[in-house]
Amino acid sequence: FSVSGVPMGGEGKAGREAPRVEAAIHAASKIARVEIIRDGQIAQSIPGDGADLTVKWSDAAAKSGRHWYLLKVIQADQEMAWTAPVWIVGNE
Repeated sequence: FSVSGVPMGGEGKAGREAPRVEAAIHAASKIARVEIIRDGQIAQSIPGDGADLTVKWSDAAAKSGRHWYLLKVIQADQEMAWTAPVWIVGNE
């Protein structure tokens, strides 16, 4: 999981581009959905299709300034996993 090339747990800048979230997810069972969380709110929900999922999403709605992102993975059996956050300064 990374945001604009910054790996989870890191801090960085998106520059003038919208922050770009990328992840390769490999779950123990079928993924129901992946939620991209920005600043504590769901910014995007992506439906799953099997136990593996590749995510590529640009946060065009992000306002300028500092944000944090994380992923929440929800499996079909309702088991969940979260990533560590990434802190990004974007759209400046």
